[in-house]
Amino acid sequence: MEEWKEKETKRGLISGAVTSQFFRVLLSFKEEFERFPANPNPARRIQDIKDAGYTVASVPRPNGQLGNNRILLPLPLVTEIGYETFTPQFKARVIRLLKEINAFEAKRTSKKALIPDHKFSEIRWDNATKAENSMDMTDEEIIRKFQLLDNQRNQQKREICRRCFQEGKRGSIYGINFYQGNKQMG
Repeated sequence: MEEWKEKETKRGLISGAVTSQFFRVLLSFKEEFERFPANPNPARRIQDIKDAGYTVASVPRPNGQLGNNRILLPLPLVTEIGYETFTPQFKARVIRLLKEINAFEAKRTSKKALIPDHKFSEIRWDNATKAENSMDMTDEEIIRKFQLLDNQRNQQKREICRRCFQEGKRGSIYGINFYQGNKQMG
C-alpha cells in the first residue's frame, strides 16, 4: 500500500490546494471524518478526487452519528474517462423534456436539484459509444439517452457503475438494478 501511496502522490492528479489537503488525509487509508480541513463544500472535494479516477467509499459513522466517514480504496485508477458537462441551455432542455421527473424518486423534483444522467454509464464509453450532446439532438434522442437524478443518486449510481467496471459484478442501489441480465458480467 505504501508503494501505491507514493506512486499516486508523485502522479499529482489532484489539483487545487483544498482538494489536495483532503487527498492527503485520505492517503492514511483509514476511515476519515474529523481530520478533513474545514470547508463549506467537502462533498465537492471528495467528488473532485473521484473524478480524478480514485475510489472513495462512504461508510456510515458509528453509534448513530450524522454523516459518513470516507476511506480511499487503493484500486486501479480509471483515468481514461472524462465526465462531460452540459451547457445551461442543453441542461434546461433535458430537464424540460423529462418533465422534471427524478428517475430514482419517480416524482417531479425542483429543477435546481436535478442533473441529466446518461442511462448508459460514461465509465463504459469508448470511441464507438461516445457522442456529442447538442441542441441539435431530437427530443426522442434525448429521452432515450438521459434520465434525471439528483446529485446524491447520481453519485450512488456512478459508484455502482465504477465498481461494476472494476470488479466485473453488476450492482444495485437500494435494491434497484440498473442493469438487465445476470449480476455477473461476461
